[in-house]
Amino acid sequence: MAHSTHLKQSIEAQTGRSSILLIATLMGGLLVFNSFLADWIFNDPEYSDAFALLGAVLLGAPLVGHAFKHLVEGHLHMDELVAIAVLAAIVIGEYQEAGVIAFFMIISTLVETRTALGARASIQSLIHLTPTRAHLVTDGGQEVEVEAATLRPGQVIRVRPGDNIAADGVVMAGESTVNQANITGESFPV
Repeated sequence: MAHSTHLKQSIEAQTGRSSILLIATLMGGLLVFNSFLADWIFNDPEYSDAFALLGAVLLGAPLVGHAFKHLVEGHLHMDELVAIAVLAAIVIGEYQEAGVIAFFMIISTLVETRTALGARASIQSLIHLTPTRAHLVTDGGQEVEVEAATLRPGQVIRVRPGDNIAADGVVMAGESTVNQANITGESFPV
């Protein structure tokens, strides 16, 4: 149960960080987009460079920070290469390119994070469906509720309509509808 609470808090914290990063990314992306508009409307590089530099710094800061953290920890990822590309573009004065590179990298990271969080939440909900108790049918035909973990091969269990399946097995008699979500991932009764 403690693991479940920790996982839920971890998901909530990651979602909060992703929301802040999304807002900063949209603001930085808007600044870079405005730099293209300023370049087109005013045809003055000072306006467009100012917008682009602000956007590139806002978008590049998380990438460079993340890359630096990974380097200090001794891990190499593609973030380091992207951070080098962003920094190099800023150094040579290509602020719009730096902003565009950083923008698309952060957007892809946010999409990846969102996908992973959704998958983690789905797996967590399936774990909650796994039953901890089973209805064991004794040799005398009596039904006894036992811990699912204590079931052994060859034992007979009864699965009532709507029950989750507590163990692998073969249907010996009868028919019913059961929730197969913990087996197939689909929650349609079969």
